[in-house]
Amino acid sequence: MVMFGWAQAAWATEIPVLAYHDILEKKGADPFEVTANDFARHMQYLKDEGYTPVSLSLIGRVHAGEASLPAKPVLLTFDDGLQSFVQYALPVLRQHGFPSVLSIVTAWVDGRAVPEAYRGRLLGWEALRALVDLPLVEIISHSDDLHHGIRSNPQGNEAPAGVTRAYDLKPGAMRPRMRSVRVSARISLAAAAAWSRCSEKRRWLLPGRMVHTMRSLWRKRVTLEWCTT
Repeated sequence: MVMFGWAQAAWATEIPVLAYHDILEKKGADPFEVTANDFARHMQYLKDEGYTPVSLSLIGRVHAGEASLPAKPVLLTFDDGLQSFVQYALPVLRQHGFPSVLSIVTAWVDGRAVPEAYRGRLLGWEALRALVDLPLVEIISHSDDLHHGIRSNPQGNEAPAGVTRAYDLKPGAMRPRMRSVRVSARISLAAAAAWSRCSEKRRWLLPGRMVHTMRSLWRKRVTLEWCTT
């Protein structure tokens, strides 16, 4: 299954978004997986139907009034930073000249909080460094460690950590914990939204107040250099 959505920009143009996760030779039990053959067919369909995949940097230039969108734009995203992106998706993207957005979870790349199903299947820092300068790949944040569920109520239900206040059963612990999670979620999500490339010099843009949240990326030197707005 491919997640399909629409991104509505400030200038009221709707852009369809295809969000891929894992790509495999054969379909497994994960509903978010697609086969390599199906992915190739998807990309051929986009080409045959006149769609033009666009980059985040182009969307930024359009928003600034420096460029125009093609007639049938579409955004291709790949969540989680899986090795299958390089193995199966990238060759097809290169064949068609399609740009893509790769979203990574830094705690997973560091090995601090890797889901069991993803062990041994994620791109490491060296592999990500090799992708940084490719013109068809933009790497953005999928949060540091908010890609999981947390307890959200007395009944023990879980909800996404990035948008949920954690429920703590210990007396007096709820208020500071809620504040901490709320601030962490707000900063992490803002950092994810703020990442983009400077169009001319191909350098990363990251607001200074986000540095501490994204310190894992900076420590591993995936970024290139500062860019000012």
